[in-house]
Amino acid sequence: MCWRQSDANKQDKKNVDIYQLMMDLLRAEEQCISNVRQSEREIQETLEDRVREEMTTELTVSIYDTQRNDKAKIHRQMLVFHATIL
Repeated sequence: MCWRQSDANKQDKKNVDIYQLMMDLLRAEEQCISNVRQSEREIQETLEDRVREEMTTELTVSIYDTQRNDKAKIHRQMLVFHATIL
């Protein structure tokens, strides 16, 4: 015969308590899955925004790059021309 010792202060959980705990855990799991799916959607939207931004990027020439910026180049030539006249 095998005797099972149990703590006198510890009460065994009833099936209803265990069932309630299981249902709470299942709800928590469903909420967690929902949160993960929402995060995946947000990440996908962010990636799509980045792709759109990459496709619409226009390269500009810095105003300080006088060799490539036509307005700055003309202005620099005018300054040199006026400096030689004076």
